[in-house]
Amino acid sequence: MVVASKKLEDYLKSKCDSAGISCSIVRAGLLKGGGPGDGGEDGRTEWGLAKFYDNTIFDLLESRTSMGFDKFTLGSKVTAGDPFPFRGGLLGKLASNQSFDPSDSTTGRTLAAGALLAAVRRDSGVDVSLSSAKGKIPPSREEWDILLDAASL
Repeated sequence: MVVASKKLEDYLKSKCDSAGISCSIVRAGLLKGGGPGDGGEDGRTEWGLAKFYDNTIFDLLESRTSMGFDKFTLGSKVTAGDPFPFRGGLLGKLASNQSFDPSDSTTGRTLAAGALLAAVRRDSGVDVSLSSAKGKIPPSREEWDILLDAASL
């Protein structure tokens, strides 16, 4: 689910609890990247969307930043709860628009999707925030389980 406010988040959590439904909250920073990454060791593996995604970005700097993010920033940092007070808005976007350096305010689209899939597979819910980290391949299924377990303790 996409939640815009703490009040709505609390309301949805209480509804899930009263219905006996496991609820996971996975917060992402400003979404970046999303293309195929560097192709893996075999040169054919695509971690994200097809190359067509990168070709639809018409701004050259934004396109280069997106491709760099997909090549060097495929690692993930998972933190329990919501420890980052400012994760976006116009100022956050402007500050990170030209960089593919890892930060607590950015999350790769590929990583956000992987974390959501990992959260859905779990028997119990999680409440985590995602940040980008250096890495050339995204976490595997098993690594996502370990990251979410560690943040759930």
